[in-house]
Amino acid sequence: MTIMKKIINISSTEDTVDVIVGYNYYYEDEFEIYNINHDLFESAYNYLQNYQFEYTKFKNNNIEGNITLDENMMIYTSIPYDEGWKVLVDGKEVKTEKFADSLLMFKAGKGKHKIKNSLYSTITKTWINHFNHFYRNFTINKKSN
Repeated sequence: MTIMKKIINISSTEDTVDVIVGYNYYYEDEFEIYNINHDLFESAYNYLQNYQFEYTKFKNNNIEGNITLDENMMIYTSIPYDEGWKVLVDGKEVKTEKFADSLLMFKAGKGKHKIKNSLYSTITKTWINHFNHFYRNFTINKKSN
């Protein structure tokens, strides 16, 4: 039997909500209930709205734009993390990390910044290395003759 996890939105303006878990079309012997503090969520959402990334370029593996920060911050993106991402903040490469075990994140200091994200897949890196090796050997051999 395949057990599928489901999220069911139980929205109510009442102080209490009755939840009945039964054996209708599925079998579930354990379940979890979550609650969200809407005021705290809205406050955090409004805070993050102050730090939106303004895109200037968006192509396949290259995303560029600007952001202004009031303090040193970790910037997390909706970009899936991959070791091939190279992030430049004001032209200087910065260390990337995983956020929530899946998204690209990096640090930036207070102020206005130009951000450049570029994805270099391992295949692309391999071809660039082969090309550079071939070019160097070709140049060296040409000079030797």
